Amino acid sequence: MITSSPPPSEAQAQNDFLSALFRRNPTIAGARALHSNSLQAYRGNLAASVERALAAMYPSVLRWLGVDDFDALAQLHLTAHPPQRGDWAQYGHRFSNWLQDTNPGGVVTALPFLPDLAALDSAKYRCEAAADASLEASSLPLLASDAGQLQLVFHPAVALLSVEFSVLDVLSGDANATPHREPNTLLLHRSHWRAHVSVIPPREAAFVRFCLDGATIQIAVQQANRVNVLAPAFDFEAWLLPALQAGLIVRIITVSESI
Repeated sequence: MITSSPPPSEAQAQNDFLSALFRRNPTIAGARALHSNSLQAYRGNLAASVERALAAMYPSVLRWLGVDDFDALAQLHLTAHPPQRGDWAQYGHRFSNWLQDTNPGGVVTALPFLPDLAALDSAKYRCEAAADASLEASSLPLLASDAGQLQLVFHPAVALLSVEFSVLDVLSGDANATPHREPNTLLLHRSHWRAHVSVIPPREAAFVRFCLDGATIQIAVQQANRVNVLAPAFDFEAWLLPALQAGLIVRIITVSESI
């Protein structure tokens, strides 16, 4: 008696098709019935979508490499990290780490600053896409309280990025800039929905980092002043007003509020 196998479920058929799409393996069951040109068209559409998504997130890398080389990297990245969801705005955040870890085609050997440039592009993208928030002025009187019991709540767009190369020169639009090795910490914040990036001193960077991690103002200042001991002490009061004016801080809270 001859029996036939039950047809694959719709979910299995889709999984098999995606496997064929990404692994270029048209022999598996879910792809066998598809005409090869149809499968190739899906691949072409997917490749174009990946290129557009990465180009939107990494404009500085695109400008530096040019379209052809950038698209080649996009296709290699697609093979290594196929999209896991349908929202292209969420695709590509691993691009910088992938460049650093795999050095595809020796591109990082030739352009060692490229992962930092990609990381900065990605950080800018996230900064501009972050949720909005405004200063709760009613919380400012708390600053007269014990700094050991207070925490700063930063705007969702605020972020720090440690880089090994002077990639901010490229971001500024200097066509002749070739980033050189210059370790720094960059501060990102947003104004009128545009990301602003600046190099900040090590003690300020340490203070912001500890605050972002949930430290009290007192502990963050103490830890900041343990960094680069030859530099002047971090002056919280001098830092505060410009930080408020730049929109870095949206609220002051007590430790008990954060629990």
